[in-house]
Amino acid sequence: MRQVFYLGALTRRRRCCSEQLQSDLVRLADAPGDRPSLGMSGQVRLPPERRHAFLNSLRAAIEGVLTQYGGADGAPFRIAVACYPGEEGSP
Repeated sequence: MRQVFYLGALTRRRRCCSEQLQSDLVRLADAPGDRPSLGMSGQVRLPPERRHAFLNSLRAAIEGVLTQYGGADGAPFRIAVACYPGEEGSP
């Protein structure tokens, strides 16, 4: 299932999403055995005229992975991606 949320929707859903993510991570950390997982963070700097193209490229890349690996077979993996403007001086 793919859902795209824009800034207004993200601010309304942030508590639900962050609580779900935190709950899932605690559950996985406490579970025995190896749990294949991936965490990433990063920052890019974009001039205003490139922001729309960047977001379209990022969305297309994620949709490509979801299309390639999506299906009814196998164990479910949750994917959460957020991309938003940062503030100068913030990590």
